[in-house]
Parts: sequence; structure tokens; C-alpha cells
Amino acid sequence: MNFLDKAKKLAEQAAEKAEPLIDKAAPHARKVADKAGQQIDKRTGGKYHDRIEAVEAKVGEYADKRSARRAGTEQDEAQVWPDPSAPVTPPPVTPPPTPPTPPTPPNRPTP
Repeated sequence: MNFLDKAKKLAEQAAEKAEPLIDKAAPHARKVADKAGQQIDKRTGGKYHDRIEAVEAKVGEYADKRSARRAGTEQDEAQVWPDPSAPVTPPPVTPPPTPPTPPTPPNRPTP
């Protein structure tokens, strides 16, 4: 077993052990994100209000999904986190466009 296999196995074990803790903390995440967002918004004078609101919304969505999952409702986890064992396919490489061919000069008789 090489190093990467061992690391992957340990990461899977850590994820399994963290599941119950994440589920337990999910309901509190929304409250904490809202409080932190209010403080940051207050201290920055509203300069980053839109970004803060977006982060609060994402945290709330994730917390709701985790809470629903804990309650026994099945959720589509693929939307929450991508499958780490799924192969990552890079975007297709498109070659640069070929430059246009210059026009050929007309045939001129030599003197």
C-alpha cells in the first residue's frame, strides 16, 4: 500500500467520524454565520454586505440540508459536496485559431 492509498484510507475514516459531529453542528451554523455576518457588516460599514449575505445564504442552505438529512429526509448530496472518488475531467483544450492565409500575389511576367 503506497502513501496515497494510506492517506485516502485515513481521510475516509476521518470523514466517517466527522459525519455525526457535522450533523450535530449544522443547526448552529446558521446562527453563527448570521451573527458573524452582522458583526463584519457593522465593522466594514456595509461595504461587503452583498458578499456577506451570499455566504450566509450558502451556510444556511448547507445547514438545512444537513439538518434534513439528520432528520431522515434524503437529500441529493451531489449538490452539497462532489464525490471525492469521482474522476476529475479537465475542460477540453481548444487549439488556438489558425491565422488567415495571406492572399497570393498575381502572376506577373518577368521582363
